Amino acid sequence: PEVDDIHVFWSDDLKNWNEKTVIYGESEQLFNTSICRTDDRFVMAYETNDRTWKPFTIRFAESDDLLNWRKIPAEKALYGPDRYTACPTIRWMDGMFYLICLELPGGPEKWWFEEHAARSTDLLHWTKSPANPVLAPEPDGSEMINTSDIDFCEFDGKTIIYYVWGSQR
Repeated sequence: PEVDDIHVFWSDDLKNWNEKTVIYGESEQLFNTSICRTDDRFVMAYETNDRTWKPFTIRFAESDDLLNWRKIPAEKALYGPDRYTACPTIRWMDGMFYLICLELPGGPEKWWFEEHAARSTDLLHWTKSPANPVLAPEPDGSEMINTSDIDFCEFDGKTIIYYVWGSQR
């Protein structure tokens, strides 16, 4: 299979850029990443198509400086190995990790993709939100069958949510 790695890009002047491979795919492709800052480190969520689990299981890595990353072993940090999960967004607040990712709640038979939320104190034991899905395609079909790649930013004192919609084909 193709192997994809995760790279970090940085610049001191926004004109000259540096690049470093920080996570190497090992007989797998790596996709969509999200990073949060905890009290003592940075944590990255990323998806893998490693054949050990269902695609696109979410793995985790950690860093002290955003340039040097260590994969966290799957037996210590993993999300969704038994079902389709993808496009992670991770946040840290008050001692908890919050993860929002794309799920296929009806399985392959029901081609319908929604954003689901879960939280964890340790990146291994997750509690899914009773309010799931937190975002789903409009029933009228205007967003087709997919709402994915959700992320958040703060602007002018408000939280802005943005995402992609489409057909997944």
